[in-house]
Amino acid sequence: MEERLDILDRFGNLTGKSETKSTIKKQGIWHHTVHIWMMNENNQLLLQKRAVNKTLYPGLWDISVGGHIRSGESKENAAIREIAEEILMDLPEERLNFQYSISNCKMDDDGIEIRAINHIFTVILDTNKDVYSVDNEEVQDLKWVDLDALDDLFFDVDTHELVPHGDKYYNVLLEVLNQI
Repeated sequence: MEERLDILDRFGNLTGKSETKSTIKKQGIWHHTVHIWMMNENNQLLLQKRAVNKTLYPGLWDISVGGHIRSGESKENAAIREIAEEILMDLPEERLNFQYSISNCKMDDDGIEIRAINHIFTVILDTNKDVYSVDNEEVQDLKWVDLDALDDLFFDVDTHELVPHGDKYYNVLLEVLNQI
């Protein structure tokens, strides 16, 4: 059975309705997602390379972990579930640090507008203790990037292969990451 997602109004409020994930994508309906940005003790950010079989932005570098919030699911539970699915890591909820929510609209490869309220979390990983790995169905590769290199990575459109979340998204994210 296909995943169902809650439908939101343009302000991010629940409408009391849900729809299949594929219908939400095809019709550009507002919905919730979680984005988990993971940092380590060396002031580096973990990026994932999306699997080439993904329908949206295949093979591009992206958020450490991210995904849709299922209908009726809390953003915290969705974040923990996505971490387990994408990097095969069991993370207790108390290690999640909720940062902010941001509305985000972008075009997919077919010219359909994707409308989401992204709930942003950060997690500090201890690379000596935390165990994670790649799930080849969702994630092709992982890499650590120095925070100092993120400006070039996020804003130099000619040289990177990053999912286009938009300047507003990346500017707010950099402010948060530099305060951690």
